[in-house]
Amino acid sequence: MRDLIKSIRSDIVICTYTSEHIDVIRKESNAPLGEEPWDDLERAQWTLLTNKNKQLANTTVHFYEMIFRHSAAAPYLHSRRLWQQMANGAWLDFYCIGPLQRLEDRAGLGPISDIYRFHAANEKWLLRTESAAQVGLVRRDGNDYWGWVQILCENHVPFDLVSFEHSDLKRYSALVVPESGGVKADDARALDAFVKGGGKLLLSGRIPDALTCLGRPILKKTWPMRHSMYVRIRPEDKAELETDGLKDFDLVHLRGDFHEYEPVNGASGMLRLIHDVMYGPPEKCYYRSVSDIPALLVRKDGDGMAASLPFQIGAMYREWGNLGHPMLAVGALDNVLQTGRRLKIKSSPLVEATHRRDSDGRFEWIALYNHSGRLENSFHPPIPIDDVRVSLKPSRPIERTISLTNQNRLTPTNKSSDEIQIILPRLNVFEIILVEYKD
Repeated sequence: MRDLIKSIRSDIVICTYTSEHIDVIRKESNAPLGEEPWDDLERAQWTLLTNKNKQLANTTVHFYEMIFRHSAAAPYLHSRRLWQQMANGAWLDFYCIGPLQRLEDRAGLGPISDIYRFHAANEKWLLRTESAAQVGLVRRDGNDYWGWVQILCENHVPFDLVSFEHSDLKRYSALVVPESGGVKADDARALDAFVKGGGKLLLSGRIPDALTCLGRPILKKTWPMRHSMYVRIRPEDKAELETDGLKDFDLVHLRGDFHEYEPVNGASGMLRLIHDVMYGPPEKCYYRSVSDIPALLVRKDGDGMAASLPFQIGAMYREWGNLGHPMLAVGALDNVLQTGRRLKIKSSPLVEATHRRDSDGRFEWIALYNHSGRLENSFHPPIPIDDVRVSLKPSRPIERTISLTNQNRLTPTNKSSDEIQIILPRLNVFEIILVEYKD
């Protein structure tokens, strides 16, 4: 059928719900209350990664379900879906029953139109861009993976989903591998080569058997899920992790498998497992001792460095939401592994950030989306967030920095000899900060 259509009109674009024999891939965001808060980010990135040279038209579906085709999903759910698709390189797409003027539930048309108008006004900055993320997140499918998506998003760490089959690992400064015990031998060798070449690797879970960059420590014991275990954060650990918020944490709780490894030469151990814990009434809820078992292993290998959190810290955060877990995770990524990210953002965890650039290096931009309107199963207009501080190491001399929502100039200040700070006075629903470079 494709060959017949193309023989008649070669300029016709074929778009449908498959990746074979078509030009544009069709998908839908149609869960009436949304799915994961970052579901459309994930769908856009993964589809474009695994289908090179094809575009994604992922539609935000106007209605709740097939049985309610004339009643619309929440306006700011549509807004979030469209923004995440657009900010990650996919097309805008909105699907409803009948023409817009005949819709009987038009509440979402305002926020939807705002995104479309923004795209139309700024099309030249949005077309043919590529990701500028320095961190790659190996895609998995469990709670540890989704916990890491949440950790990176809430801490404004732009990332790309990567796969061993489709991605060029060398383009990233750092890789995060959730559920790392499931890494295959060939993929472990790819990670070893990445580290030897200067990359920074952070594992979450069991160390893969075939991985050598951590010195091949021997697994002594897997501590199964118990009623109560903790990870001790010592003063010397806080000094290495360099995360301000950890001043209020001397431990975080631990539930799930913990993998104890025999130390190896050249590796250092941080944090400590507390497993001798009483459990019961208040007068018996204490622990007797802190073990010498490290909960963070670090080792240099070649020109790079690898670290392992031998428990699934992403799954812990996804289940419990304890703020100490992401502080440990991001502290290990940024400061223990010394990733040296070009972009850092200081703002509310409810701000989602995406970093993209022109493939010719003429400009780059930071996209920001405000998630503050979400409350349980409802999506309200976001509350404005003030004073968003963006620190960037520019790649060359800057011509101008502007807000694309209103074209106002944002005057950068120097933080250091190679780093600037841009302050966005107010983030309403969404924004893109454009950094344009001199010729």
